[in-house]
Amino acid sequence: MVAAAASVGTASLVGWVPSAAATPQSGVVVASAGSDTSEGVMTSIMNSYRNENAGAGRPVTVGGSVVNAHSYNVPASPVIYDNLAGNRFTVPGESATATDCPNDINWAKDPLAPGGSTAPTRGIAPFGSGAGRNYLAAENGGTGPNPAGSAETAGQNFGCIDVARSSGAPRGTGQGDKSTFEYYAFALDALSWATTSLKAPAVLTHDQIKQIYLCNITDWSQVGGAPGPIVRYLPQSGSGTRSFFISDILGGVTPNNSNACGGGGDRTLREIEENQAVTIAPADQDKAILPYSAALWTYQTTNSINPTIDRRCPSRAICARLGYITTTGGNVTASPVTWNDIDVNYQLDTAGVVIDANVKHFANNGGAGWNEATGSFIGVRHIYNVLDAVGTGGGRRGYQAAKQLVGFDNSPGGTKSPLCDASTSKGQLLQAFIVTAGFAPLTNANNATSNQANSNCRFYQGVN
Repeated sequence: MVAAAASVGTASLVGWVPSAAATPQSGVVVASAGSDTSEGVMTSIMNSYRNENAGAGRPVTVGGSVVNAHSYNVPASPVIYDNLAGNRFTVPGESATATDCPNDINWAKDPLAPGGSTAPTRGIAPFGSGAGRNYLAAENGGTGPNPAGSAETAGQNFGCIDVARSSGAPRGTGQGDKSTFEYYAFALDALSWATTSLKAPAVLTHDQIKQIYLCNITDWSQVGGAPGPIVRYLPQSGSGTRSFFISDILGGVTPNNSNACGGGGDRTLREIEENQAVTIAPADQDKAILPYSAALWTYQTTNSINPTIDRRCPSRAICARLGYITTTGGNVTASPVTWNDIDVNYQLDTAGVVIDANVKHFANNGGAGWNEATGSFIGVRHIYNVLDAVGTGGGRRGYQAAKQLVGFDNSPGGTKSPLCDASTSKGQLLQAFIVTAGFAPLTNANNATSNQANSNCRFYQGVN
């Protein structure tokens, strides 16, 4: 698979700048939005589908008829919009129907980014996993989000996001998910801690990471490093990386953002865009700790010659390095990345760390076997595409088409999209995109819960 990724070439992902949009004359438009962790790889995947058949899109079956799917990936990252014409990303409407997103939408970056995310609003691109899922829930919940004065009334399912990108797992009751949400995992990632400080040690225990973010450890010398203060960084509210870090690594406790926080020192929590260190303040560069996607860290490291891709380095002399974690009881000390002597770069350690068995799930989604004390490594996660199966006659047009692009039927012999079927040439190409982007593909191993179809994806129901 690594060889296949190399043949695709890094050029297919450089900058992950979206293709220009052109209004289709027929067919169905499928748009994805949300997480910036999977923004890049999903741009490659959605562009690949749209470029099929000389740019006419991929054939899908909607309402019993075969039409072409015109797929678009709405950027989340503010820096992408800064480099687009007019600072807008256009997703065209469907000229063939008046019942599902008939008008063009010019998406703009979230004005609250990178420190926060706006509530679901037509034309403001969802910034983060939580924002994408909130938008999906709002548009399919009969509450909008439609522009003021629009002739498109509530309840018509307008809003035009069909896939919510998410690096976070299904959310609990009352936290924004709907019972009709479908989570399709398509890749593996791992979240670890990173630092730009030369005073930090190479290894932190799980408990030490918790105590740093809970303000009880404030100096690197307290965890085996050189004397020097620690400053905590965390992604913005609505980030899937943030929510995963809090739930799976901090034990569900949100860090205090107060100078009165115990332990002394500067305890103000800095909030920045996830999985990058370029915006760390100069005064904090020898102090900062932050969560970091191991997949994006490896991708950025591999492309260190290109500063538009490599977002690890706030200065030419300082780059974020990924740390090791020791799990409960000291039974496992590992990094989610490993050095590959053949390819001469870092990659996810899929030999024993970044594996399906180390993904922690809630009990009703198959999580009963996960146990850190007996060897399960923390921080390993799935990357998801989330669909909403709401609607009559098998769901909205966008849902029906999206499932054929990024989902599968979780039953023996179930139908699989190319993204979930590496046995096809198209599936192999999309799997290569996953590898090139730094993530790890999923196997087609059958199980009785999340993958009965021998797909290369996993299915989980929304709302834990």
